[in-house]
Amino acid sequence: PSGPFVASAPPVNVTASTASLVGHVAPTTGGPLTDCHFEYVDDGNYEPGAENPYAAGQSIPCSPAAPITSPTSVSAEIADLNAGTIYHFRVVARDSNATSFTADRTFLTEGPAVSSESVTEVASPAATLEATIDPRGVPTTYYFQYGPTTAYGETEPVLTAAEAHGASLGAGSGGVSVSRRVQH
Repeated sequence: PSGPFVASAPPVNVTASTASLVGHVAPTTGGPLTDCHFEYVDDGNYEPGAENPYAAGQSIPCSPAAPITSPTSVSAEIADLNAGTIYHFRVVARDSNATSFTADRTFLTEGPAVSSESVTEVASPAATLEATIDPRGVPTTYYFQYGPTTAYGETEPVLTAAEAHGASLGAGSGGVSVSRRVQH
């Protein structure tokens, strides 16, 4: 016997740490759906060749919850996601005969965003590098790369072991203007 009908759609309201997963389920010949849930996992823990590629991830019940007796749009709100990370997800539904699940889907959570970049006060051998960065509520660091070719070769601030990822901007929201005067 065939299992329930399941379909998924791209998630909505994706932020740096949350997403709304959406899908559609319908009972077929096996009676009402006795289970409906979403499975999700970050890309680093997704195992496409495994029996359950989502085993290292998490599961969250559909809303509305089972039992489901007619074609129904379902959703789930997931939280505590990592910013700037690819996640895999699927919808799973079970009736008295079988379990069905959708094909794998992916989405990318938001991360910090650079809204502008410029170079001003250019005078050999120096220039001022400027940018506006929105941390979007995520702890953010930054640095400028520059050099005589597209291979760059220089960073500002100079990346030391203590500041390996750049200067800290914190985890606020809204554009933060940053600049560095560099010489080459």
